[in-house]
Amino acid sequence: MAKEKIEIEISDALKRLLVPQDVVVSRYKTQDAFRDALQRGFFLVKFPKMFGGSELGVSLVKSTPKDKLEFEWLGDQVKVIGKLEFQNVPTKFKGSFNLSNLEGTGLFNSTTTQPPPAKKY
Repeated sequence: MAKEKIEIEISDALKRLLVPQDVVVSRYKTQDAFRDALQRGFFLVKFPKMFGGSELGVSLVKSTPKDKLEFEWLGDQVKVIGKLEFQNVPTKFKGSFNLSNLEGTGLFNSTTTQPPPAKKY
């Protein structure tokens, strides 16, 4: 039996995050501290022009072998693909950061058209 795909409604906030935005690495003040966070599999990113600069956590931990989560050092830049859940919608974060100031550009990609599982209370 084939799974039926159900479109979920995406909020205006998530729609804005589906296009490239300015991003800043949060809480890590040096390249080494940021590298350590990436190697541990989790870091915080801030969207300074949205949400009053709220921090969002990005995971690099693969839950399945099909997950394409990674980071790659390219000279004075690092490119990152990680996952997070935003407003109960599974997404991927894709970003590129300049290592001299830990600023860059990032965006979300929705990873599903399925609704999130119902929460049990």
